[in-house]
Amino acid sequence: MVPGNVSQGTAGDPARIISYSASEDSRNFTFGQAEYRYEYMHRSSSTNANGEPSLITDADAEDAQAVQQHVVITYSRNNGRRIYVNGVDTGDSIDTSSLTDTLADWDSSYPLVFGSEAGGSQPWQGKLRLVAIYDTAMSEAQIQQNFEAGVGEKFLLLFNVSEQLFTSPPAPDKGTYVMFTVSQYDDYSYLFYKPTLVSLDPDFTPGNITVKNLRLGLNGREPAVGQAFRNINTTVTSNIFTNGQVLSELGTIIALEKGPDADEFFLTFEQLGSSGPDVRDDLDCGDPSTSCPTPTTNSDPVSDIGLRTFDEINASMATITGVDMHASGNESVKSTYLTIKQQLPTLEDIGGFLPAHQMAIAQLAIQYCNGLVEDPSLRTTFYGNFDFDTGVAAAYGNGDSAQKQQMLDALYNNMISLPDASGNILSGVPERAELKAELFGPSATNLFDKLGAVMQGVCANPDPLINQNCDDSDIRTRAIAKALCTATLGSAAMLIQ
Repeated sequence: MVPGNVSQGTAGDPARIISYSASEDSRNFTFGQAEYRYEYMHRSSSTNANGEPSLITDADAEDAQAVQQHVVITYSRNNGRRIYVNGVDTGDSIDTSSLTDTLADWDSSYPLVFGSEAGGSQPWQGKLRLVAIYDTAMSEAQIQQNFEAGVGEKFLLLFNVSEQLFTSPPAPDKGTYVMFTVSQYDDYSYLFYKPTLVSLDPDFTPGNITVKNLRLGLNGREPAVGQAFRNINTTVTSNIFTNGQVLSELGTIIALEKGPDADEFFLTFEQLGSSGPDVRDDLDCGDPSTSCPTPTTNSDPVSDIGLRTFDEINASMATITGVDMHASGNESVKSTYLTIKQQLPTLEDIGGFLPAHQMAIAQLAIQYCNGLVEDPSLRTTFYGNFDFDTGVAAAYGNGDSAQKQQMLDALYNNMISLPDASGNILSGVPERAELKAELFGPSATNLFDKLGAVMQGVCANPDPLINQNCDDSDIRTRAIAKALCTATLGSAAMLIQ
């Protein structure tokens, strides 16, 4: 499985990964996540109907991580409950051996639910790739065997690092490699895990090889996300001919770009052996055990302009507007994001941007702007003393009014001309005059005049099935403000990075 994050669930009330239960306080067993911890609630003659006291992993161990993990929970009368992560017993235990501990109180009418409690409460965010339930406790050997088997077809990628470690690099068949186990995780990404330093020379003595800050690269650049190995800081001293030395037990997911036949990988290190800082090593295509893509001579150039991806778009809109989609009253924001999430950009490549992406961005921007304008506290912080409680004419004024300039300044200052940590405005952003022309004129096609024309048309021909408020009221004032906000928030100024 792959937890979506390490902020969900709390101790005693975990996010439900798998639950064989009837309600929030009645179960046969539940396996859940409480932030960095896994929790196992199990009903027996020595626990209550809610499976308490529960078994929970140690907070300092941080066993739960937002990467693919193989997790096993077991129960036996002799050994009680156990939790294994990636084939290893976490060592957590509250149960004593008790031959009288039974499961006689289990209720076979309870439903088996994945991803939430029965009824949909305590949802868990993540992906389950394989679930198996057995009628007997697995042995540690069986657990280790299943962990080693993994999920799906796997490949070994070898990166020859001999040039960074030796003044005179040996032949490939005696070289030293960083080896990854890799699989295509789904249609959109790869799974890299268990980086291992290994030598093909039985006589090689590593001495002291420092490996620090390993990062994956794809098609000439380092992806911004998926760098789970950047905290590696270890020294390899043992023999690495037979099995090698595992550098990290973590796995990570890297977004697919061109596909398995064309994507090209490389590694970078802050330090590798005595080489550093900033060492780069490409996938070794000379070794017969490695499969590499066929190089192309006329590849299309990659744009320097990137896009924010779905989670970055959502986080940017939330930060700009101050709207918290998890807060009470903002349920429509969260619902919209979860609905259109897969319609938002998943890759940073601007060449893959589609009209469907812009439609999803506009829908999300509408919800965030609605939350901003309808919240008196947020809109005062954002727009200042702009009067949202009067009609359109009074609120926005005539012609090139001070009120329109105030609205323009609020949108521009809070959405476009945002300074970085050094106080510098990003280059390439639209000028204030350009945004003003789009929103308020002087062009006859500006958004403010278009909105007025649309509203006049609606009020001139009202739909009897819809209760239209066509007065020059504060409702229309706020509707126009939401539209102006949406046009700015959903623009390229927010999307491009």
